[in-house]
Amino acid sequence: MYKIYWIKYPEHNNPLEEGYIGLTSQEIEKRFGDHKHNNKNKLLKNRCRKENVEIICLWFIYRDLIFKNECIILSQNVF
Repeated sequence: MYKIYWIKYPEHNNPLEEGYIGLTSQEIEKRFGDHKHNNKNKLLKNRCRKENVEIICLWFIYRDLIFKNECIILSQNVF
């Protein structure tokens, strides 16, 4: 299963314009930890280390099925 996630600050409201959107097959918490120690993207690494940063799972993808998480709707035309 894959997950589409959004790393954001609490004041961010629009995932298409604010924060960072990623795709992973890992657990969200594990992927967030990887971002904190990844030297390839130092800007993201530094932002993930701040105290008020949040990570939210937006969508779950299982084979050909896409499940929207309850917390947010990205767009009707994402895929």
